[in-house]
Amino acid sequence: MNAATMKKSFLKSPRFHWLLGATIGSGVLLTTLTRRKRNGENFFDLRSANCNESIGAEKTVNKLKNRLSIRSWSQQELNEAITKSKDLIKRIKVETCSPGIVVCVSVDGETVWSEGFGYADVENRVPCTPKTVMRTASISKPLAMAAVAKLVEEGKLDLDKPIQHYLPEYPEKMWKDEKVTITTRQLVSHLGGIRHYNKKYMTEAQDGGSKKEKQKEEADKNEKKDKNNIKGKQTKVKPTGDSVYKEFLNKSGCPTITKALELFKNDPLIKKPGTEFYYTTHGWTLISAVVEAASGKEFIKYMSSIFSDLGLESTQPEYHKTLIYHRARQYSLNDRGRLENSPYVDNSCKWAGGGFISNAPDLVKFGNAMLYSYQYNANHQANCVLPGYLKPETITNVWTQVDNTKCTWDSEGSYGMGWCVVDYHQQYGSCRLSKNVLSHTGGAVGGSSVLVVIPSVCSDDVEGKECNHVFRKSLPTGVAVAILVNMESVSLYKTAVKIGDNFKPFCCNQART
Repeated sequence: MNAATMKKSFLKSPRFHWLLGATIGSGVLLTTLTRRKRNGENFFDLRSANCNESIGAEKTVNKLKNRLSIRSWSQQELNEAITKSKDLIKRIKVETCSPGIVVCVSVDGETVWSEGFGYADVENRVPCTPKTVMRTASISKPLAMAAVAKLVEEGKLDLDKPIQHYLPEYPEKMWKDEKVTITTRQLVSHLGGIRHYNKKYMTEAQDGGSKKEKQKEEADKNEKKDKNNIKGKQTKVKPTGDSVYKEFLNKSGCPTITKALELFKNDPLIKKPGTEFYYTTHGWTLISAVVEAASGKEFIKYMSSIFSDLGLESTQPEYHKTLIYHRARQYSLNDRGRLENSPYVDNSCKWAGGGFISNAPDLVKFGNAMLYSYQYNANHQANCVLPGYLKPETITNVWTQVDNTKCTWDSEGSYGMGWCVVDYHQQYGSCRLSKNVLSHTGGAVGGSSVLVVIPSVCSDDVEGKECNHVFRKSLPTGVAVAILVNMESVSLYKTAVKIGDNFKPFCCNQART
């Protein structure tokens, strides 16, 4: 059978029909698909849910041919990118003594590599797979931000209203004898002045004047007691990062968001709201209370509806009693550098800040949903392409750097709303060009995580501007990388960005130009 005959046979085969349906169903064109016969040949009538006109079958056929030809043309290079990326994962695994790592990478919305390394359960020798579920830690924050953004679009939440508008019972705050206002907009960018896990920092705050010596001594005493509890004979775990704080190792949990607020609502502010960046997980607990009030639903139920809409089948709150298939065990290194089981914790006091679990493919799917929304424009709408989950202007605001903020894991970035944002910039000609990277990292008891989204850019755009203003039917365009580890204190951001760089050449706009 010659090549022409094989090609013709393939275009009439069930395999082609399935690929065609997958291409259409991916949201690229949308759509009801009707298969007909015209002059004895297969004809596909594509009719958009929002448009009356039919989209010619030849356009879709050519689109699929184009995508298939790109994949075939770049298969060897793609394998090389995977091999290079595997080496990066193996390196970080060895360097950190991580028991298990799961990675997932997508290019232009399609998964090109997903793999597990090591063990999800060391004692029972259960290997990691792409389905392995681990703690997302602070990636819960961008997940919760999607809920905030949706409420803003629906007109149910005003980012600039004082939080007391939604939570009348939340106490008013003072800063240097001055009454101050905290807004949701400040909270989503860590500008609300709410403390983090460390109560000792409260002694440095200014709430209604200078601190009394008794209050300072009491705070120091509590902090010393917290550390002693961690370093006691009950555990050999060497405290690192947030693990030195008792609240990070909370075992009692919180049955409601209202109960979770009691951990910090009466504590003084650390910074004056709106003036200085101060990373805080408790601030996101306050955000979850606002979401609950604005939506009229329990926070967990509202987030579950968000996950359902986004198609995140493995993303959920971490309940210990619930049977969660493919859930990994959590590990830590003790003071001798030996692996052991992490202490039990209940993360229900910080759902929005670090209480969700997921797998790497789900996180990549979430990143692509946000990227799709970001790149969708009026031309797509005019050509009957499905809209994104969020409006373009909404996600653009979310992914815009906010004044007075910083990104603790990338010095070139600043915090946006629930995401770290690194913009395109180049200071000198023929020198380093910083690419556009949207990300969040996470650290939990027995868990580390990272989600990186790198939008693709025009190859002929010397100024490095985004391509979201250029009409493309194929959305999204860019690379998404997620990495999960079932051990705490593993830095993953640089590895994720390097992996993203390995796959950038396969983005549609760069492969086709």
